[in-house]
Formats: sequence, C-alpha cells, structure tokens
Amino acid sequence: MRGDELYQAGYRLERGGSVADLPEIEHLYRRSAAAGSAAAMARLGLLLEGRTRAEFEGHWPGRAVGNLAEAAEWYRRGAERGNPHAAFSLGRLYSEKLGDWTKAEPWYRRAARGGHDEARRRLAGGPHGEPWPSRENRPDGGWAVLAAVVGLAVLLALVAFVATTG
Repeated sequence: MRGDELYQAGYRLERGGSVADLPEIEHLYRRSAAAGSAAAMARLGLLLEGRTRAEFEGHWPGRAVGNLAEAAEWYRRGAERGNPHAAFSLGRLYSEKLGDWTKAEPWYRRAARGGHDEARRRLAGGPHGEPWPSRENRPDGGWAVLAAVVGLAVLLALVAFVATTG
C-alpha cells in the first residue's frame, strides 16, 4: 500500500475502532508517516500523546498523558510538511501540557495561517486566554464561564446603581 492508502486505512480503523485497535492504528500511521504523509504524522502524534486512547475510553483528551516527546516530534514533522492540524497539536501540547506559551505561539500562528480556526481563537485569547476550544467541548459545558460573565454583569449593574443613587 502507498502512504495515503495506509493513512486512510488507519483513519478508518481509528474512526470505527476501540482501544484494542490502537496497536494496528499506530502501525498503519507509522508506515504512512514513513512514506511522508503529514496527516499520518499528525494522527500519530495524537495517538502517542494519549488523546486517541482517551477518546476511545470516553475521557477528556486534554488530560491524556502519553509519550509527549515522541508526539511532539511527529507533530513537528507534520507541521513542517504543511499540516495545520499538526502545527495546532504541537502548539496545544506546549501550551496545555507543558505550560509554555512562548513555544506554543509560533505553532498556533503556523496553524492559523493554514486555516485552523481553533488556532486563531487561541491566538486571540493569548497566553491567559481560554485553554479549551469551545463551550460545547468543555467538561462543564461552558456553564462556569457563563456564570462568571453573568455574575460580573450583575456586579457592574449593582455598582452603577449604587453610584447613581448615592
């Protein structure tokens, strides 16, 4: 099989698979990556970081821990071959797992230039912006942030009321 065929086979198996399929998925992605597939490099990085296993097990992938050094290497290789998902994943690894915005930002910028919307959102938020992609994908469904915003609005209205009524 060619690299793109190996990638497609791995991706199909990943989409319909389970934890038991991880060794075969990894094997297919490694062969595809060795053939030069940037998409396979990005998916292999996700698998090595532990995100794929976490998704299979129903855990939030942001807390997954795997082989971060090897995942970072595959993300870098994929990003250097022009894959915006690989660039985003490397930026996310640096910002979320290693707490290093300085190293994350250039990878987010590369991903954003490649059309990656979540990278654009993270760049807009900066190093102290929201670490999670969207309200729907947060563990709390985004309600904690909504409650904080509503609470702030109520507090500001109360301050304004007190200031005008003396």
